[in-house]
Amino acid sequence: MRIYLKLFYFLCLFCTLAGCTRTTPITKRTRILLGTAVTVKAHADSKRDALTCVNAAFQKMDLVDSICGYQSGSEVDRINSNTGRFVSVPFEVAEIVEKSIKYSRLSNGALDVTIDPVFRLWHRFEGENLSVPSRQSIASALSFVDYRSMAVDGSSVRISTEGGSIDLGAVAKGYAVDRGIAVLESLGASGGLIDAGGDIRVFGRRPDGGLWR
Repeated sequence: MRIYLKLFYFLCLFCTLAGCTRTTPITKRTRILLGTAVTVKAHADSKRDALTCVNAAFQKMDLVDSICGYQSGSEVDRINSNTGRFVSVPFEVAEIVEKSIKYSRLSNGALDVTIDPVFRLWHRFEGENLSVPSRQSIASALSFVDYRSMAVDGSSVRISTEGGSIDLGAVAKGYAVDRGIAVLESLGASGGLIDAGGDIRVFGRRPDGGLWR
């Protein structure tokens, strides 16, 4: 009888420990966003909670992507089409431009989102018209490149140089990753990772205690 009782207690203890060590699997989703493959991983109290966190992170990054694109009618297009005037934009756009100015100053212009006139010049030679722009046309486009022509006033942005324009791609992706991580943390995820084409940020640890990868 004692043997059976000991066996019973042992089985109860084993089941209890097994239940305590069981971990919720990591939720992972990948989407094409920001011009690249974006992967979001998260761990939370339940798989449903983790999926909610992942979907919300994608929603925030999708918002950043939609307002920072350069397609016709976008916020960036509105800024580029109204040089010399302050243009009211969503908070996220103003914050990205402000960060762009900061990083341009820190890098002494090595990073400069007003490089867009040069990008546009090269885009003219896509498709069947494969040729290199002339030195003269490149020099002309470079004359519009100057991060000091950008200004932010609250939620308004201005490019002072007539003919100047911006492309926020160099900063927007990292900004979107930061905002996505902030969403995961605010919704209670215990750990997570976002990889946007090599722009990677993590927080917390995996449920097994290991590092994110």
